[in-house]
Amino acid sequence: MSFAAIDTPTAGLLAAGPNWRDRLERASFKGVPFYASSESWTFGRRLEVNEYPGRELPWTEDNGRRADRIQVAAFVVGEDYDTQRDALIRALREPGAGELILSRFGAFVVEIDKASVRELITEGRYCAVQFSAVEKGQNLEPSLRDDTRQSLLSRASAALDATLADFLVRFSEAKGYVAAQVPARLTQLAGDLVEIGIGASSAGEKSAELRLAVDRYETRLAGNDPAVNLDYLDDPAQFGAELQDLYRGLGKLAGSPVERNRNLKALRNHDSSTPEAPLAPYLEIARGPLDPQFIADDRANHVATANLARQAIAIVRAQTALEYPLSSIEEIARIRAEVLEALDDEIEIAGSQQNDASFAALRDLRAALLRDLEQRGEGLPHLVQFTPPREISTHLLSQRLYATGARADELATRIRPEHPAFLAAGVPIWVPNE
Repeated sequence: MSFAAIDTPTAGLLAAGPNWRDRLERASFKGVPFYASSESWTFGRRLEVNEYPGRELPWTEDNGRRADRIQVAAFVVGEDYDTQRDALIRALREPGAGELILSRFGAFVVEIDKASVRELITEGRYCAVQFSAVEKGQNLEPSLRDDTRQSLLSRASAALDATLADFLVRFSEAKGYVAAQVPARLTQLAGDLVEIGIGASSAGEKSAELRLAVDRYETRLAGNDPAVNLDYLDDPAQFGAELQDLYRGLGKLAGSPVERNRNLKALRNHDSSTPEAPLAPYLEIARGPLDPQFIADDRANHVATANLARQAIAIVRAQTALEYPLSSIEEIARIRAEVLEALDDEIEIAGSQQNDASFAALRDLRAALLRDLEQRGEGLPHLVQFTPPREISTHLLSQRLYATGARADELATRIRPEHPAFLAAGVPIWVPNE
């Protein structure tokens, strides 16, 4: 009776196709081939069974995968069996792990535990070799890498506290300054935000988001909310904290980190830091000439407020850098240059104005940002320029550059061609070098 005559689910598989022995791969260890008369593979889980007095149910604890163990009964045969035997013995005795390919179970990376060789005078041109092997595995150790992300966030929070403290030291307790400054600053900020929003890809939506942020700020500071105490309009600490919160809120708006960083940079460039700011809010309510000391205090307060706004923007931009998707060393360098420029400016200004707390905190934030970018940049490739000699698709380009088409989507995202099926000939593009 043939297998085909047996009415079982596997009958067709057993009867059809080439002989199963033809599909077996030649066994080998460290590239030295041999035949295997038997192969044994032991595997499983490392279980700890806990049985307690007075309890009917045990508790079995899974402590991870058990190491693979292999036992092989190998042999070499032929006129040159002795040469094959010696090569296999050398491979088995050689220190270090190697790839063991079994005919029936595939490939393993193993260390040889024990081996034995047997030859009989009655079995010419034949030698039997038995050996056992254990999975090599990996020597993994706990990571001692710093949590640079948390460190940067902590330094950013400390920098906001330090700059607010310096703001309060420099701020004069001139009565009414905060109440007069709020509408003036909101008017300037609203205009700046509208101008930034117009340049966004989704101008209407972005402008609406920015306007909503300003409206919330205006409601909280101007006392339009009945739950808000109007007395704090003359409280510099409350004013400074609310101003910082506004810029932190702008850093969390929808959109890519690149777009948010660009908007914050544009906002900083619009913010005046000159002490010759107009005193129109005061002139409108003044009765008679203003006291020179009052004018000096007002200008000092304006500088302190402008400093606080710029510093908050620089700090939020450093936090936004944590969200940048990084895929090359060149992107790391670009982000470092953009964000550090603002921090370096504020560090220099704080030093020149002897704002020691701000100077130290901003410098610590700068160091934390550099450590984070350095750690996130480990293992990233460099970008190299490549000019397609003819029209080519991203799939073919991926195949040509990296010997696989799997990175076609990555290239399309990076290059942003008009159509992924056609990259223009003769136009230079930047691609990862590995």
